[in-house]
Amino acid sequence: MILYSLPFLSSKYVIYPSCHLIYNAVYIILIESKVNADIEKFKSEGVDMESQRKAILKDLEDKLNVATEESEQYDSQSKQTKKILEQLKQGT
Repeated sequence: MILYSLPFLSSKYVIYPSCHLIYNAVYIILIESKVNADIEKFKSEGVDMESQRKAILKDLEDKLNVATEESEQYDSQSKQTKKILEQLKQGT
């Protein structure tokens, strides 16, 4: 007679030698189930993280595009202002 503490039960039970293999099989199935659940959880978290990374990247690309457009506008305004200043210098 072997005394086991089953992880999913709160008390100890007596397991007879003929039941030893069954106990091990059940225990392995429970462990496998837990591992599979953990794998699915991590896969799900990975998908969520990838979605978040893509959203952040898109947001940063949009901000870069806006900043580039503003920079081009300021550059154009600067060129126009320099041209006007040059014309004023030549006119005086």
